[in-house]
Amino acid sequence: MAEALVKGLLSSGEFGKVDISVSDISKDKLDYMSTEYGVYTTGDNKEIARRADLIILAVKPNHIVLVVDEIRTYITKNKM
Repeated sequence: MAEALVKGLLSSGEFGKVDISVSDISKDKLDYMSTEYGVYTTGDNKEIARRADLIILAVKPNHIVLVVDEIRTYITKNKM
């Protein structure tokens, strides 16, 4: 799902590669997203949440609580 969102955002023309950052637990997926789409990638969810203006969580339902707990302090009313 995350890849489809990145592809759609880039193809819309509203967002550029420098506007999108991706975090994932898989180094292979990060390498692929960086190579294929040219977006910034990291394995650090907190870094992404801290830097972001908008946060989209494209995670499996059983991981959502874990991810939200991890980035909770960076979620503000301005990042919805």
